[in-house]
Amino acid sequence: MQESRLKIEDLISLKLQWSRSKMVNLISMYRQWSRFYHQPYLSEVARKQIEE
Repeated sequence: MQESRLKIEDLISLKLQWSRSKMVNLISMYRQWSRFYHQPYLSEVARKQIEE
């Protein structure tokens, strides 16, 4: 019984680590995108694409 409980806890911790790394990836992607978006010319182009 205790072995299976340990495995479940391992899975949960793995899942937490995975989702945390996923969040970090999303945040870094968003930062890169916002930096790209704040450049005047590129942001104009992006806005036009979004509005269409």
